[in-house]
Order: sequence, then structure tokens, then C-alpha cells
Amino acid sequence: LGDWGAYSADRHCSGRQAPMKFGISTLSRGLWTSRQAYKSVAQAAERAGFDFMSVNDHLIVPAALDTPYPYTAGGAWSASEHGHCFDVITALFDTDPRQWITEPTQHRDLVRRFAAGGLPLIHGGHPVDRTVRLAEYVEALFAGDIYRTGRDTDTVVRLFHHLAGTSSHLEFGSRLATNLEISQPTVRSYLAMLIDVFLVEPIEAYRPDPRKRITDRRRLFAADPAFVAVALGVREDAGLFDAEHGPFLETLTATELHRLAGWSKSAPLRIMHWRRAERDEVDLVLERPDGRVIAIEVKAARSLQTKAGNGIDQFRNAYPDQFHRGFVFHAGDRVEPLADNVWAVPFSVLWTVGEPAEVTLEQRLTRAVETIGAARKRPEASATE
Repeated sequence: LGDWGAYSADRHCSGRQAPMKFGISTLSRGLWTSRQAYKSVAQAAERAGFDFMSVNDHLIVPAALDTPYPYTAGGAWSASEHGHCFDVITALFDTDPRQWITEPTQHRDLVRRFAAGGLPLIHGGHPVDRTVRLAEYVEALFAGDIYRTGRDTDTVVRLFHHLAGTSSHLEFGSRLATNLEISQPTVRSYLAMLIDVFLVEPIEAYRPDPRKRITDRRRLFAADPAFVAVALGVREDAGLFDAEHGPFLETLTATELHRLAGWSKSAPLRIMHWRRAERDEVDLVLERPDGRVIAIEVKAARSLQTKAGNGIDQFRNAYPDQFHRGFVFHAGDRVEPLADNVWAVPFSVLWTVGEPAEVTLEQRLTRAVETIGAARKRPEASATE
């Protein structure tokens, strides 16, 4: 439409017709879920003489439509056969980690990504400005939704900042009441309100057998890692992660998995945690409707030893029939086996993982783009070519 507008204005104002521009329309599925593949095809299109690339605005497409698609004869979406929105959750369950293609990420880039968070009104700009905007966002939310409830806004703010600074910890109402010098009924009431306005995300305990000595306490996570970054004083220009940033990384992993689970083919997916009385634990448990589970540990280290998966081993021993896979997320950049069906994977898997099948498709599409570009430059080229 932009090209047509330029063409029309030029035609009416000067009597000349601008040359038609040719471009490539791309999808957000299949090949296009890999950054490297997208870059390769864009470079091939540029070499072939194409003028632009357009991006489909359907970032996520349902696996099946309840009503007929109105613009095709058969009622099926015209691009439904061309790949799929890459589903990280399903990849964790069903694909071979040895064949994943991950994007190397510098440690400081991880700090920057995690500290920036995902709230649109806060993302971007100088780290100090973002801290101010984050505080303003929370205050505005409290002044609106929470103030109208008639509750003590200052107490709610104190509770939220405390929970952000202890994100990923088990829920102990009595401890919160003592630390904040308020009653336990007040803690329960205000905590429920923070959950209702999506500032706090509770994760239930995995307890398939109530008879076993497994904790039933929830873990409480801030809804965005930016809240934790502010509470812990972690800025985007900070140095490397250390052991003290464990809750920060656990929050990032939990919130990212929640986001991915919202549109995964594996839905409905339950995200939980597991902790035994003997202190054996895994940070996160993903359970599919068929009962298969993935156990996840989160580590701040860039390289791991085999014992990093000890919690996962204990979980597997406790639930051999349900256990499907184990993953230890870490700050490195390699996928490596730690034990039988237990893998060390970088955090970047959550946003860069791709499958090797896409490499072949990338090469095929790159060649096709170059062939089409060459044919377009020949005057005698037919429409079929």
C-alpha cells in the first residue's frame, strides 16, 4: 500500500509512473521462527535485487480454527500448511536437545535482557529511567485498582516490594506477617489482591501422592523479572550473575515459561515446583495433560558439573513413571548431556531455539529467492518462472 500511495501521488502530480517494486512476504511460522534463517533469506533477497520484505502481523496462529477462513475457497487459512509457530514448550517435551540450534549469548547480554523485563511501558531507555518508570507503574496501579478497594496502599506496596525481593521463595504467611508487622489475615487478603492484578504469580506444589512427605506450599514469583531486578539492585549495565541472583533467574525462567505455555500445543500445561522434606527439590515442574513431566533446575553458573542435576535425579527416583526429561538452565551457551535424559541448556533456549530441519529449508528458500530474483531481471522471463 505504501508503494501504491507513492505511485498514485507521483502519477497525479507529475504525470510519471514510478517503477513497481518487488518484495517478499514472510510468515511468522516454520523457517521464520529462526533469527539466523530470517537473516540469511533477507541477505539472499537483497543480493537478488528485491526491494523489501514484509512481515505477517499474525505472530501467533491457532492450531485449528473453529470457523471457516473467509478468504479461501476451502475455508482453510492459506498459510496453515507452511510450518508452524515454533513451540518451545513442545520442543522441550518432544524434540532431541542434541539437534537444537541455539544462539550464542554474551553473559552481559543476559543480564541486560533479564533486567529490562517485558513490560512494554518500561522497556527501553536508560536503566535509571526504567527504574523510575517501573516505580511509577506500580504506584499508578496501586493508586487505581488497589486504592479503590479501600485497602492500605502503603502496606500493599511494602508487601509487594518484599515479595519482589524474595521472588521464588516458598509462601510463609506467618513470616511475611512478622517481617511487615501486619496480621496474617491482612497478608492473605493483600496477597490475593496482588495475584488478581497480575503482579504476583503463585506456583503450586507438585504432589501426585499426598501421602509422601512433599511440601504443599506455593512459591511466589514477581510477575516480571524487572520487578526483581529493581528490588535486588540488578541493573542492565551490571556485571555477571552470581549465586545471589538465583531468585532473579528463577523468576525469569518461570515467567518466560508461563508466557510460552499460553499458546503452546502442549496446553493445558501445569507449571509447578517440587520440594521434599529432606530438602531435595527442583525449581520448576512442567506437566502435560497426559501426566508426563519435565523437571527443571535453574543455575547462575556458565559451566556445570554433573551434580548440578542432583535434584532432578531425586525427582526421577521419586516419580519414575511420570518423569519424562530433566533440564538444568544455565548462563552458558551450549546444550550438553548431564545424565540419562537430563540436559544442561542455556537460558537462550527460551527465545532462540530452532530445529535443524529449518537449516535445510533455509538453504532451499535462499536458493529459491536468488533464482526468482535472477528470473525477474530477465525481460523474457515468463509469469510461471
